[in-house]
Amino acid sequence: MKNSGRAATAALGALVLIPVPASAASAGPPPKSVVVELATQEGSGCRWGTVAVTNDADSFNVTYSTYMAQVGGGSAPRDAQKSCRLGLKITHPPEFTYALQSADHRGFASLEPGSSGSLRSFTVPPGFPEGRGLLHKLKGAYYDTWSFHESSDIEAPFKRCDANGLFTLKTELQVDLGASDPSKVSFVDLGSVDGGTRTTYNLIWKQCP
Repeated sequence: MKNSGRAATAALGALVLIPVPASAASAGPPPKSVVVELATQEGSGCRWGTVAVTNDADSFNVTYSTYMAQVGGGSAPRDAQKSCRLGLKITHPPEFTYALQSADHRGFASLEPGSSGSLRSFTVPPGFPEGRGLLHKLKGAYYDTWSFHESSDIEAPFKRCDANGLFTLKTELQVDLGASDPSKVSFVDLGSVDGGTRTTYNLIWKQCP
């Protein structure tokens, strides 16, 4: 059975747990004045050299080349869950600060009837707690691309102007065999099937006092 590509929307996790006074976002920093660099990387789903980060002033993209969880067939028990934790250094003009407005995760899944898969995502700017993250689920039978959109109806809190440190991105992929045929492989992939699927994080800016 083939399902059409699935999209879901959720409120941003750790970023919306702390309300802040309303403050209108202003025009952002000049083009090419924002640089997002991969500073740290760890996890079973993203060996060093398998993650690429690109950006402009208003967003950054993370591309994974080998990030997949799977069960069934000849899969090892450790293959059922994969994780990745990235630390990003965001360099920008000091008179500005930013907040994460939304995120879009995309990938591919091949899930046998009775199996299921999930993505849990965390976005943690400098000075904020990790929180519980957001959980997105897929249920077999499923064979198609998928996308999950994360946003909020309330204003996202801006990074404090004096806060330093890395912007942390943490993701977890998991597949459960359930009642599916254990001889058949089920998997969930985050952007590594065709090498061109990206997770996009959109920023908003304001000037510091």
